[in-house]
Amino acid sequence: MTAIVNRQREAHPLTSGPGYWLRLGYKAITRPLADELRRRGIAFKHYFYIRTLLEEDGISQVELSERVGMERATVTVVLDTLEALGIVVREAHPSDRRKTNIFLTPKGRRMRKDVIDAVGVANRISLKGISPIEFERFRKTLATMIANVEDYERESADA
Repeated sequence: MTAIVNRQREAHPLTSGPGYWLRLGYKAITRPLADELRRRGIAFKHYFYIRTLLEEDGISQVELSERVGMERATVTVVLDTLEALGIVVREAHPSDRRKTNIFLTPKGRRMRKDVIDAVGVANRISLKGISPIEFERFRKTLATMIANVEDYERESADA
């Protein structure tokens, strides 16, 4: 990454914007996370689904799709795999037959410690040398950028 950062000292129109740097950062940060998850027997492609269900178990398949940012068809395929692995179960919604809720199995819930530990290692690696104040500034800046884009999208939809 240092080589990439060093090559980017001059401003280039296509590689100097926030999207470019966010993409580079995401790719860099997810490498140690994927490694740590793999060491614990968890596929990175399943991480976002498991993490979301660890945060709120029993949400609908549509809600899960929205929270992980994937198309419903993709979520269906991943859930088929997670169900075959014994990590999740699908249950009919109690009052709406059109909905299916997704629940972690006991095996899925036991992954909590492994997920938390893997995220902790990846965070320690990526935040090395960055103070809590610097990280908070980064987080707030990124939140502002996200809000700016969301405002733009709302305004564009209203126009």
